[in-house]
Amino acid sequence: MQKRKGLARLLYRLRYLFVMNIDNKVGHFQAHLEQLARLPDPAPYTVMQMDPDNPEHIQAWMAIIADAYGEVYPNPGVALAVMQKHLFLQVHETVFLCDGEKPIATVSIGTHREKPHVGGMCRLAVSTAYQGQSLGKYMRLLGYHKLYERGIRYGEEIISARRDKSIMMSFFCGFKPQHNMKYISYTGALENINFFQKLRIRWKINRLYREYERIWDQRFRSNYGGLDHPVQWGGKSNEDSGAGRGL
Repeated sequence: MQKRKGLARLLYRLRYLFVMNIDNKVGHFQAHLEQLARLPDPAPYTVMQMDPDNPEHIQAWMAIIADAYGEVYPNPGVALAVMQKHLFLQVHETVFLCDGEKPIATVSIGTHREKPHVGGMCRLAVSTAYQGQSLGKYMRLLGYHKLYERGIRYGEEIISARRDKSIMMSFFCGFKPQHNMKYISYTGALENINFFQKLRIRWKINRLYREYERIWDQRFRSNYGGLDHPVQWGGKSNEDSGAGRGL
């Protein structure tokens, strides 16, 4: 009897690990960039474009990444290669947020190689001493606003299904869930997701989106004339963006 119970527990754990577990899986989110939340004034901080030919800028980027993620690169050449090469984005620009002359946060922006009309961001990092000030949200918005200035009108994000805070931040920046595979720009992350994991991811992301709507209703509706979840505060509603129908 004990052996049967032990075997049943083992099978249950294996089923969860290989069939139901979504900790290392991702969700997709899209937005029309003209309907992003407005970019606030970053004062007292300032924005500076990173110069990849400036050794001091590369060292500053390495320091932020090491502080935020614990990733240490053997030399500036390796760091520059990591910064400029991405799995599915063609990186166009990296920017810093600075406290005085000291870079304290960074983000890189680019376009999808398969769909160059769709923009994305990567390597967003904020130094630990400056975390807790919503600078991550600011850097995310900054990246997509810069893409919009480059003529890119659509954005897509791929976020780990276990990162609830990042998913909620994406919603508050103006993104919506995208579950339809035919509309997703980069599908490589979906190759190893089974049917049950897809259902769990969809359920979790939709639950978080309902929570976002509830928070929006409580905090913002009365301040913006009863608009239905405007992603550009005072502008169009999320339902008008069409992002959920694909780019």
